[in-house]
Amino acid sequence: TASSCAEVLDLCAQIDRTPRAANLESDVKDVATGRETPRSVKVCVGQGPPASAWQADSKIRDIQDLAGQNELLRKSILERAERETEMKREFELLQKDQDQQMEDVKRHLEEKAEQMQVLAETAAWLARERDDAQQMLDRRQTRKCELPEWGASLEKVTTAARVPVVLAPDAGLAEVKRQKVLEEHLARERQKTEQLQRHLKEVVDKVDDHKHKILAHQKDAALLREVLQTEESSGRDVATQLHQARRDVSQLTASLAAERSKVAALQKINASLQADKDASEQISADLHTQLAHEGDAYRGLKRDLESSFAKESQLLKMKVQALERDLSASRAELAASSLLHPVDQPD
Repeated sequence: TASSCAEVLDLCAQIDRTPRAANLESDVKDVATGRETPRSVKVCVGQGPPASAWQADSKIRDIQDLAGQNELLRKSILERAERETEMKREFELLQKDQDQQMEDVKRHLEEKAEQMQVLAETAAWLARERDDAQQMLDRRQTRKCELPEWGASLEKVTTAARVPVVLAPDAGLAEVKRQKVLEEHLARERQKTEQLQRHLKEVVDKVDDHKHKILAHQKDAALLREVLQTEESSGRDVATQLHQARRDVSQLTASLAAERSKVAALQKINASLQADKDASEQISADLHTQLAHEGDAYRGLKRDLESSFAKESQLLKMKVQALERDLSASRAELAASSLLHPVDQPD
């Protein structure tokens, strides 16, 4: 994952910032491969060979390159996913727009069909009314032609009868007016029908244009699907490569953790040895200090003993001299007493 790659990069940056850790890692690798003894590692911690440091740096660079490639692949996958989502959204909007337009056209055609049906019924009714009015006029004309001519005497009667027909609003005149009104209404309806037919033709042309546009959009959608399939296949390849890279990164992370654990163990051993060394040095210093103090005390005691011995020797000498003087005095007294009082010698 990206977090593991970031952790690996952080570890690599820390390794770059701490050459001691890199040198310890190289020393651990040397110990693991048997190229260096543990004692030399304990003594030379922090002095890794240049070859091991170069290997560590190359490994770190490989990890960084791999992490960079993973980041680029992830960005490419995200961009392709965004493009795919955008294309799907545009296709859905286009499909909805086309469906809405088709529904509007169907509804408009249904309304126009209903209007045409009403117009057709109205035209049929007007035609029937016109035929009825025409038949009525034909019957009237037939009756007029069948009337006999009664001569000049009946002309006035016919004229008098014709005048009410012309002037009076009887049923025939109403039918004629009604027929004219119906013919005018029929003409207007025919004009509306022609307008509706023209509008219907325009709507059909628009529907054809929409069909052509829909076909073009369908072709574009097919091309986009092909591109999407290509992108998905390349995305699967990239995902496989990314999975392999993540697996390599996890293996490198595990090996790096193992190497770090070895380095930590060696550091602990080195720390314990350093602590033992410091403790022994401290004990040696304490012993030297104690010996110095005891030497000073011994020398002081020796001086005290020598001074006391000299004093006692002087006192003893003085006592001996006093005793010798006393002894010589007592001898002199004995000699004097012996001279004054001679002692009888026994027989």
